[in-house]
Amino acid sequence: TYRLIALPEVYLRHRKYISNMRLGGKQAGITMTRDIGIFLIRVVFGSSMLFGHGLAKWNQLWGNGKVQFAEPLGVDPALVLGLAVLAEVGGSILVILGLLTRLALIPLISTMAVALFVVHEGDAFSSMEKAILYGVAFIGLLLTGPGKISLDYFLNNEN
Repeated sequence: TYRLIALPEVYLRHRKYISNMRLGGKQAGITMTRDIGIFLIRVVFGSSMLFGHGLAKWNQLWGNGKVQFAEPLGVDPALVLGLAVLAEVGGSILVILGLLTRLALIPLISTMAVALFVVHEGDAFSSMEKAILYGVAFIGLLLTGPGKISLDYFLNNEN
């Protein structure tokens, strides 16, 4: 006989099944939830940096006309813009893919530190907010690593 199972019952059975599974001494549900969370943070913050900041700087760098960019360190604006593009475009793509993630995060964290402590020094909190959010998210990813839903994990665990 066939019977319809109510949605809450299916959910509870699934939760019980997941909580009873064991993977390397850890509960599989907790591990998977952690990896999905890290994946979402990588993709959302990486994509936001790429599309919200990096590509605009890319267009400014390769567009026609004189480069106008902040000179926070007393260096040529074109060089600073080029380094920012490298971090915000190249680093963001690597973070999204989860490839060389920790290495790619270093220039992104550095860029956010310069934005926060040099470019927006003395500005209102609302001007510094994005640099703080990106910086903290990127530092968190540096500490946790890319998770299991990443090319780093796939390439390092080939058997």
